[in-house]
Amino acid sequence: MCQSEAASGDLPSEATEMLNNASKKVQRLLTDLFNDDPESKALGLNSDADINGLYLATTLRGTASMARSGVPLEKLEGVIDRSLKGIGL
Repeated sequence: MCQSEAASGDLPSEATEMLNNASKKVQRLLTDLFNDDPESKALGLNSDADINGLYLATTLRGTASMARSGVPLEKLEGVIDRSLKGIGL
């Protein structure tokens, strides 16, 4: 199952709900990490924890989608590196 199928309505509603809940949970966990982790606080990442959580969750979802479509890992690693640098890591 992939998110594009959920968005198009090609998945049963229960499967779509499970995907959406998983996505929200990932974002919530990342936001909590930015808010609570001492190193994140020391880097000031907690000041924009909600945006940083959304940013990384979006990066994860996007790179997963691109990997499924055949983009090589070597190229996706560069995307991840730039994303992390973009928020100060």
